Amino acid sequence: TWKNDAMSEGQRDTLREFLHNTQEVGSVIIPQRGDSSIVATGFDRPIGFLFIDGDHSYAGAREDVDAWLGRLEPGGAILLHDIGWATGVQRVVQEEILPRCSRTLCLPNLFCGWLRDETEVARFVLRKSQPQ
Repeated sequence: TWKNDAMSEGQRDTLREFLHNTQEVGSVIIPQRGDSSIVATGFDRPIGFLFIDGDHSYAGAREDVDAWLGRLEPGGAILLHDIGWATGVQRVVQEEILPRCSRTLCLPNLFCGWLRDETEVARFVLRKSQPQ
C-alpha cells in the first residue's frame, strides 16, 4: 500500500520517497500500489526483476510470493526485503523460493534469487508433487 502499514514507526506514505530514490531507473520500474494479491490479478506483463517489501508474516509473505512469482520470467530476479529479521519472510524464502533458484545472494536484510529456467522449474514441481 506504500503506507508503512504495521511498521513500528507508524504509518506514513512512502511512495514519493520511493519514486525519488529510484528516479534514475524510473523508466524500467512499474510501482504498484494497493493490496498485493489484488494488484497482481490485474498485472499482465512479464517481470524480469521483482522486488517485494510487504506483509512480514508468513501468511502475508506467502500470499505476495504466490501472487507474483508466476509472472517472473525464467532467469528473472526476485528480491525480498526484511529477510534479516522477519521470520515469515525467511520461511517463505526457504520453502518456496530457494528451491526454484539457480543462484542467490543474501545481504543483511535483503534476499535476491534468480529463477531457474522453465525446464528446471518443471522438474522441481514434479519432484515436489511426487509422494515421498
